[in-house]
Amino acid sequence: SVVLISGEAGMGKTRLVEEAAALASEQGATVLTGRASGGDELPYGLFPEILRGCQDEEDEEPLRAVVGELAPHLWSAVFDGEQAPSEDATSAASPEVRQALFMSRLASLVSARARGGALLLCLEDLHWADSASLHALNYLSRRVADTAIVVLATYRPEEVGDDAGLLRHLQ
Repeated sequence: SVVLISGEAGMGKTRLVEEAAALASEQGATVLTGRASGGDELPYGLFPEILRGCQDEEDEEPLRAVVGELAPHLWSAVFDGEQAPSEDATSAASPEVRQALFMSRLASLVSARARGGALLLCLEDLHWADSASLHALNYLSRRVADTAIVVLATYRPEEVGDDAGLLRHLQ
């Protein structure tokens, strides 16, 4: 399920999400969070915190492979300032193929994190999200439709730019 909460700044969207996250956590659900930041045009900038939350405590190699091969620009954000792999270690695939693979593997990582229980994915400030993040979120929302994953996201309708159509597809 996808639940979008829209409204003006200061009306309590974040507080509502925080309460939902606390309640879900108390009931044993996994909670992952992400936030878009104003002026940040980093492709997939909505997902570093979510990717960190998908990290397997016993084996982080799948996550390192996904980020290193398909989104090396996120490396230092996901792995707390670590040096990114060298350019020759990244995938030689075309940008379109890398995008498709990244979205597919992101959906797999999130779905794997939800195995054995419910997962609440809390996303804040989608009005500031970059286009790549919104495309990935649309892809993710379609791929997890038959799982115990709920996406709870906030945005300010008056600040949505050219990507308003991407938000409408989530509804």
